[in-house]
Amino acid sequence: MPAAPDKAPPPKPAGRFSWLQTPKGRAAAGVLGVVLLAAAALAVPAVRYKTVGAFVKKSASLQVTDSETGKPVSKALVAIDGQLETTDSNGRVQYGKLGYGPHNATVTKKHYRSADATIKVPLTGSTSNTTVKLKATGRQVAVKAVNKITGKPLAKAELTAADSSVLTDDKGEASIVLPASASTTKGTVKLGGYNDLAVELKNASADPANTFSLVPAGKVYFLSKRTGVINVMKSDLDGSNASVVLAGTGNEMDHDTVLQASRDWKYLALKAKRDSAKAKLYLIDTSSDQLSVIDEGNMDIRALGWHNEYFIYHVEREVKSWEPRKNSLKSYNAKMRRLIVIDETAAAGNSDYNYVQEYLAEVEIHENEVLYVKNLRGPTYMYVGLEDKTNVVYSSRPDGANKRTIKEFPAGQSRWVSMYRRGTEVFVQNYNGGAEGYFRYVKGTFVAAQASEYSSVRARDILESPSSQQTFWSETRDGKFSLFIGNADAGDGKEIASLSTYSPYGWYSDEYILVSKGGSELFIATKETMSKPLKITDYHRPDGGFQYGHGYGGGQ
Repeated sequence: MPAAPDKAPPPKPAGRFSWLQTPKGRAAAGVLGVVLLAAAALAVPAVRYKTVGAFVKKSASLQVTDSETGKPVSKALVAIDGQLETTDSNGRVQYGKLGYGPHNATVTKKHYRSADATIKVPLTGSTSNTTVKLKATGRQVAVKAVNKITGKPLAKAELTAADSSVLTDDKGEASIVLPASASTTKGTVKLGGYNDLAVELKNASADPANTFSLVPAGKVYFLSKRTGVINVMKSDLDGSNASVVLAGTGNEMDHDTVLQASRDWKYLALKAKRDSAKAKLYLIDTSSDQLSVIDEGNMDIRALGWHNEYFIYHVEREVKSWEPRKNSLKSYNAKMRRLIVIDETAAAGNSDYNYVQEYLAEVEIHENEVLYVKNLRGPTYMYVGLEDKTNVVYSSRPDGANKRTIKEFPAGQSRWVSMYRRGTEVFVQNYNGGAEGYFRYVKGTFVAAQASEYSSVRARDILESPSSQQTFWSETRDGKFSLFIGNADAGDGKEIASLSTYSPYGWYSDEYILVSKGGSELFIATKETMSKPLKITDYHRPDGGFQYGHGYGGGQ
């Protein structure tokens, strides 16, 4: 008999999940399973926070205050999620990226009880500020930090005492907790841009002795003869920590000693007779107080002034009247330690009765130029035989480059030419036996001016600030001084003192002005505190006087 045919498989029952047996159905089921598993995980809080927190990050802040006074507690340590932060002067810490959910924080500080807090980061919306109150275990002591020159409060000054530290707020105030057992506690106050200050706190809730005056960082340099010889000294801006930088040899002469500081006080030019027959020109680098020789020889040196790191000076050699190079105009780059000869004088002839000679009459530093006059002279007052020669005003950069002629005056029509610079203005006067001419330097050339303008510019010394954006000068009124602060062009002058016994001395940065009194006392102030400047020191002003140029160190 033939074999019976195989039986067909029974039909699959129809139902609501029959679609799961198809390829598309199986793929959809996989996705659904993942979703259901995620939903189940999110039903457990710890897993929910960890899962969503991996994607949801928000900033959060925490503030720590004193439970008794309510004032911010600075320099407290806050530990959260392995991060250790320190509260600022407002008692705050800021966290940039915290995940969704609660975060436990622990706050600790010396002489306070530790405290715990919870920062909650919501899924939507911003995180609210969390405040933690710490309870002090010692005595609350209020302190304040101010600028010693201005009296203004200092924010973010750090006071450290008894293994604890605090930061002052915008009012310069802070509260530090100290052990109640001691009546006084030693500490230190620090702030960037100011000298560190060792202090002794009175352990009382409020005591005027706990207001501490910080001195801006920096040194002023000056000449002193308090030991009987002329020394170069320096001190802090309030006169403290005075010390001798360069001890005098005893050979220094009042009429031949000059100390001139660059406007940023990085360099000093010292002209002094120390160990030779003639005075030498020295450089003192204030970063190290090291002394080096700029120039020396059988010559007389006239210090003129600073232009940035260039010191400009003039030398006169002992040569015959008809020999060249009697005068030289030089500059010295203090940063590069480079000596530059800007120009030298020429001469002709063969005797004291037959010669013509150039001589450097005037030198002025004007913006990025050195303007100088070469006059002519001969064996007779009327300069017979010089009719074909000229008196000339030249210009050069401090590095000797870009030398050019600015204005010529025929010798037959000019006995000599003088030049004065005050502030941002330069004037020239041509002397010619009663037919004088006056000129003002404008945009690289001299234009005609009035005699009254020339007289006015000679009446005041104008000192430029290190940035050249401000000017400082005085005007004599009723035998005393009126002091003014103006803009870069010495305009828009604001009177900061009237009928004063103080006169301009210089600047210390663009913030502070230096004034002198009686030619022997040095003070520091701001334009707001000129009514009561802070004395720095007594100093020695040599008999030979002083030319300001673009540096400081004189005083009237």
